Amino acid sequence: RGDDAGALPMLLLAVRSDPADAGTRYNLGAAQANLGRTAEACASWRAVLAGPGAAPARGAAREGLAALRCPP
Repeated sequence: RGDDAGALPMLLLAVRSDPADAGTRYNLGAAQANLGRTAEACASWRAVLAGPGAAPARGAAREGLAALRCPP
């Protein structure tokens, strides 16, 4: 917690290991957003919405997309 730059490599590895894990993919987007990587965060959160996943991650991804004003 609190170390987005340090978490990023582990989150990328976790997403590659299990691309269907919506929670991990959402967390990847959050870390990217916190690091100012807006385009990457938008792409991560769009992937949450495009894939299967738990409702909380999908709702949070929608909120993240809106907060960053990600283009459609």
